[in-house]
Amino acid sequence: MKARLLGSILLAVSVCVFMLALEVPQREIATACWVTSSLMFIVSAMILVTSTLERSEVTAGDPHRRKL
Repeated sequence: MKARLLGSILLAVSVCVFMLALEVPQREIATACWVTSSLMFIVSAMILVTSTLERSEVTAGDPHRRKL
């Protein structure tokens, strides 16, 4: 639960940083905000996917063997 909350907060902050990048007139600062936002988005996605997979109880069964 903590990981999903962290991932959600990080995703929201990423969106805020991206919106800041759209409003900043200086190109260097806007680029830095965009890169930071992109990295935060990737990290938050990884956290959310990992926490979702950890909660999943689905396991793969034995593979079916084809008869020759």
